[in-house]
Amino acid sequence: MTLVNCTDGHGVTALHVAANAGYDDVVKALLETGDIDVDSKPLQGKSVRMLVRSYPKNVQQILQEYLVSREMGMDVG
Repeated sequence: MTLVNCTDGHGVTALHVAANAGYDDVVKALLETGDIDVDSKPLQGKSVRMLVRSYPKNVQQILQEYLVSREMGMDVG
């Protein structure tokens, strides 16, 4: 596990927190590491990928673009 994927006692990652709070600059920085796990699930069982639509619009767009790029095999880091 890389440092960017460390979790708190509930399994929540920095990406979960930043996305939920709408911190788009932090979300971008975490995604740009190339090591981020968008499928990590905290104890409540919802990954960042699963929660995209529940985040603020600015973060939704960033995450959707990242996920599409990743699925197309494009360099996203």
